[in-house]
Amino acid sequence: MTGREGRLDRLLPTLTIQERATEILCAWKDGRPEDPQVRRSMPSEQREGLRRLVNLVLAAHRTLGCQALILKGLVGQLELQVGWLSTLTLSALDAYQMSEFVVFHTAEPITESEHQRKISEARAELIPLADLAEILVGEDPANSEFSDREWKRRVRERSTELEGLLASGVLLAQRRGRRTRIEYGSYADWRGESVDVPPEWGVKLEVVPDEEAERVHRDREGRERVRQLVSESPLWLVRPGLGRLTEPAGGGTPTLSTIAKALLGQVKEGIAMRWQEVRAVELAATRLSNHFGGEDILHPDVRGLLDESKERILKAQANVSGHVGAVLEDPAPAAVATLVDLVTSEEVNL
Repeated sequence: MTGREGRLDRLLPTLTIQERATEILCAWKDGRPEDPQVRRSMPSEQREGLRRLVNLVLAAHRTLGCQALILKGLVGQLELQVGWLSTLTLSALDAYQMSEFVVFHTAEPITESEHQRKISEARAELIPLADLAEILVGEDPANSEFSDREWKRRVRERSTELEGLLASGVLLAQRRGRRTRIEYGSYADWRGESVDVPPEWGVKLEVVPDEEAERVHRDREGRERVRQLVSESPLWLVRPGLGRLTEPAGGGTPTLSTIAKALLGQVKEGIAMRWQEVRAVELAATRLSNHFGGEDILHPDVRGLLDESKERILKAQANVSGHVGAVLEDPAPAAVATLVDLVTSEEVNL
């Protein structure tokens, strides 16, 4: 026997219960045989305490180890949801680009007769005189510098001017009591402006002969199908605030937008829940490790499962960073205490 081995033999009987349990735990975690002298040299009064600590390790892996395996599966489900949401995002991007092309690079067809009818309707529109006076004052480049008093004075001047044009027959209007409404067509003629008809969906019109009414009908149907597809797409995934829809009333058929909205809610909740569940296992393991002088009670394989789950949750969060908050919170102390209690109750039953 060497001198060092002799000194170790003399020290072994003086080891505390915690030190013996920690040595046994480390040997198991390292995958090496346990030193039989750790148990053989133990005083009889330490046997029960050591048994309980060894059982605590077993109980921790029955409870926390199983929890780590379950969380691995749940995080996998979360990743599937994030993947589905990414697919919907790509679909929304396609819809957005398609809408941009239709709106800005194609003309909305309209027959000559319909175009003329809409112009007549626009010219016949009645606008309150007071509103037109406000518009005229607002066209002044210096209007932002007007005080409230100056603004009201100029509006009165413009109103008087419009009343004079009405009296001279330049403007046409309808009067009802003290309310005067001016026909927009006569107002546009006075201003030297043309009356334009805006397209229903786009930036320009293509006026075609009435003989091509069938083509106009076909083109409009195609544009309407595209617009319907775009309106049901979750455009807000690629352009925040654009095209956000609510669930259809009366239990209607869900659209891609409503599906994405519900899915995003599940992803948000899933990221927060899975993170707290993983952290609860980690924090419970930390508290239990205090029985072993701070030595990690978890086997490296279990610890690896938890680390992997955390990394995957953070990756999922990064993939939806534009829609999910950056701060992930730890679980409530009660959740950690519940796990610790489960482990200790399991140890008692071993």
